[in-house]
Amino acid sequence: MIRKNKKEIRLRRSVRDFLPVILTAMLVLPIGWLPAFMPQIMHKLAIKAQQPDIPEEQLEKDLDTYQSYLTRKYNMEATFDDEAFSEANGHYTVSAVPVNGENIPFTVSQDHNDNIRDTYIGSLWSKEIYDVFDPMVSQLYENVWIFETKVTTFREMDQYVLDNYEAIPDFFDVYSEFPNGYRFCITLYVFNDFSNEEEEQVKIYKLVEQLQESGITLTGFELKYYDQALYEQAGKDMKPTNEHRTYASHFLALNQQQLDSIQTLKTLENIWLNWKSSIKNRGGHMVSVEMGHEWEEEDNGTPAGFWMRLAAWGIDVLLVTFCLVFTKIAPHGSVALTGLLFGDRPADEYLMNYWVIQITMVLAVFWLYDAILESSPLQATVGKMLVKVKVSGEFNTKISFTKASGKFVLNVISLMLLGIGQFISLFTKDKQTIVDRVLNYGVYKA
Repeated sequence: MIRKNKKEIRLRRSVRDFLPVILTAMLVLPIGWLPAFMPQIMHKLAIKAQQPDIPEEQLEKDLDTYQSYLTRKYNMEATFDDEAFSEANGHYTVSAVPVNGENIPFTVSQDHNDNIRDTYIGSLWSKEIYDVFDPMVSQLYENVWIFETKVTTFREMDQYVLDNYEAIPDFFDVYSEFPNGYRFCITLYVFNDFSNEEEEQVKIYKLVEQLQESGITLTGFELKYYDQALYEQAGKDMKPTNEHRTYASHFLALNQQQLDSIQTLKTLENIWLNWKSSIKNRGGHMVSVEMGHEWEEEDNGTPAGFWMRLAAWGIDVLLVTFCLVFTKIAPHGSVALTGLLFGDRPADEYLMNYWVIQITMVLAVFWLYDAILESSPLQATVGKMLVKVKVSGEFNTKISFTKASGKFVLNVISLMLLGIGQFISLFTKDKQTIVDRVLNYGVYKA
């Protein structure tokens, strides 16, 4: 019995005290198993709402400006495609191709101060370097999926070339004159079962050595291995997507400092040994080497199925509900907090606030239980540990408390959406829910 302003509000000690706990538990039960369509819908609505009201003549005006700019700068006529309007800049960014027969696509854009920028020189040099090193790459790797060379020039280097040369020179004739005026990166995807590690070391070393001998400063190198089975099934004409990530077996990314340190094959072997040591220490998962750090790459293990996740969730709900009912934290805490905040309100309003506070407290307990444990080194709640599954982020790392909290909130929102999306995990190969995909995490067998 609660006495308030000489009025009595009678609360039964049996069902009524714990009704919010029971109702909240019934609401929370499907949280992990219902879809998170809401983030997707909100994202699409936000994109649609942000679509600016573009004047019809803006594209035509920008294209005329870009053509005049290219004629003045390079004495070039170009065709334009892939127009994309930037609301921040108030102008279009377009893809351009010279009409003189050069297959050199590049971009032209304009900032909010009407300064025009193009990537023609960098694209031209990227193609030049590609033509030089493509035969070597094809000789080293039997089935190359993607081989990209990308030169990004700074504005100062572009101006230096235009001021000192009548025509754009070859990259190999000018790069040494302005060594800090560009960035050069290589991306290489190959179909290879990675059966001979020593052979792969030699291939990488030969490629890096050849680049170093040419005098080019390589600022980034990315090499990814895909199973040969993918090539046999689909060939190499497709574009890499997330659907192919299950076929990716090994990944190596090196920055400029690491590339400069590779002076001998022994140096590369030392990097490789660190890689292998990390594999051993982390349970045999593959790793990446990037920016001087090692971490695990996409092989997080076997995804946990829908029924395993449902069993773990059920255990967690029963456990937390039992603790709430046994300790009476929610009803006692709600009485104290309601009296403190709303002690002078009318009885009906007081009672309504009592229920709201109790439900909020129950949700907070479920949230903290879920977020703290899943973002801890355990990577699992008690229910998940009992069924031997864990929550993992990218590279098999634990997720942050912020992401675990976002996961909880999105799943609460998904309660209103009938649960169709969550059941999709029954039919997808990676057994991920939409919440998993939105927040880029997964639940895997431990």
